Amino acid sequence: MPLTRLRSSDTVSADTFNALIDEIQSTLDAMNSALAGINKENIFEQKNTFKKDVIIQQNATVLGEIFSEGSFSSSDERLKKDFAEIKNGLEKILELKTYTYIKNGKREAGVKANDVLHLMKENVVEVNGKLMVRYEGIIPYLVSAVHGLHKEIDKLKK
Repeated sequence: MPLTRLRSSDTVSADTFNALIDEIQSTLDAMNSALAGINKENIFEQKNTFKKDVIIQQNATVLGEIFSEGSFSSSDERLKKDFAEIKNGLEKILELKTYTYIKNGKREAGVKANDVLHLMKENVVEVNGKLMVRYEGIIPYLVSAVHGLHKEIDKLKK
């Protein structure tokens, strides 16, 4: 029985339970092996590939870069409540300033978390005393801005 389908209310046989324990131990061993010897000096030299899914059921904070071939975020309406349509996306996006800057010795482009905090506070968290932006949370405001621009274009066409 895969770990992702096992629920606390499920009843499993001793053999299935032992297989699950072995799978958990194997995953932990792979994670420990991958993390062994990683420090600030060699973190970018260390390369590891997990051949199984790694499931984190709590928050994970990564202070560095994550490279991915793609990602998905849960967005099923059954997971959400208290919906409120974003009606002022264009206004918020126009207020948001964008910058290029040097961070960790590299030129990057982005926004200031302090600015986002005042406009879209749900997209900013504080970790270790520093503000962090959830960039994908800005996308709904961009979509709302496009809708606003579309309405303005339609008015101009009439």
